[in-house]
Amino acid sequence: MITRLRFMPLSLLAMTAMSASAWDGVFVPMPDSADTAYAPSAALLADGRVLVSSGWGISLFSPQSATTTAVAQLPYYQQGMTWTPLPNGKVLGSGGIYTEHRVLLFDPATSLVNTVDLMTQRIHPSVTALADGRIMIAGGCTEGTCATPLASTEIYDAATGTFSPGPRMKQRRTYHSATLLADGRVLFYGGKGYDASAPDGGYLYSLDSAELYDPATNSFDYTRNQNGDQTHMWWSRSNHTGSALPNGDVLLCGGHQTGSIDYGPAYSCDIFDTQTGRIYSQEAVSLPYGWGVMDHTATVLTDGTLLIAGGTGGLYPVPEPGALVYTPSTNTTHVVSSMTYARRAASAVRLVDGSVLMIGGQTVPVPPDPSLPYSSYPWTPTMERYAPDDIFKDAFEH
Repeated sequence: MITRLRFMPLSLLAMTAMSASAWDGVFVPMPDSADTAYAPSAALLADGRVLVSSGWGISLFSPQSATTTAVAQLPYYQQGMTWTPLPNGKVLGSGGIYTEHRVLLFDPATSLVNTVDLMTQRIHPSVTALADGRIMIAGGCTEGTCATPLASTEIYDAATGTFSPGPRMKQRRTYHSATLLADGRVLFYGGKGYDASAPDGGYLYSLDSAELYDPATNSFDYTRNQNGDQTHMWWSRSNHTGSALPNGDVLLCGGHQTGSIDYGPAYSCDIFDTQTGRIYSQEAVSLPYGWGVMDHTATVLTDGTLLIAGGTGGLYPVPEPGALVYTPSTNTTHVVSSMTYARRAASAVRLVDGSVLMIGGQTVPVPPDPSLPYSSYPWTPTMERYAPDDIFKDAFEH
């Protein structure tokens, strides 16, 4: 099935948007995705197309033709899966709510889907493509209630098609971030859990610790300063985003703060300094109150700036349409045009041309219905494309 929708060319859109701040990026309508199911997931393929998955199916979106084509049906329903391209051209799908004991292998060349069993059942783990092409799946929890977070890891090798056990993290973590660093190490940050030596059960809280995986030693250690002392983040956080910046540092933004009581959304951002091991609050990137600071997207653009879009914020978990761009070189943020749709738990993929495809997500009903509980808010099949200012300017001038 092919879904087509007319959309405004970038050059025409630029001409109609000159009232905006000079050369701010803009959002361009795109064709609908093929599925409105909960928590869509996506990945950029080697040929420039985008894999879009949710519910029972896999579709491929072509930026060149602006078409979405349904290509495969999944063997079981999935939610919140992470898709990771492999060196052999296939794509690994893992971490979904209903796929806790296995992963999917999708071959774009044949549209075939196969399954591979995990070594440990896990939901909401982190999934990281290591520098050597292997995939590390770390932490998570063993069931939907997440009463038993995990410290274990396992590594998938596409060359052999098998999983092998990896080293244990220092703390049990789920809903954490994992960011590949320029030197091949991986930063594991925050999440929900409790001390690694604590017994199963108990109250899960947002963690203020971080640790590094070093493939050279195949081991984890807490982040430490130059004196060897463990470093902690300024704010505990889970459900946040972690983004590698051009200078090698990592920006950690938003998320959830919970301890013996629920402190709600985190409007702050932290920086992990890879040279010193320090973690410090990045006050210049504090997110506006009421904006989406949980379940948002954070995408590094080709010029090294960072697009933060959508999510939920404030005292009520209502999806938000706002977007802003952080510029590391000046340590400043500025608001860009809002998305056409409010989006929570959307997927964001940077395309080959540097624009960003925003896919699906939970949105606000139209017209608004105050009697509708938040859990019943609809999931949108819409997509839109963010054109950064350099693409916007080029389209206008040429």
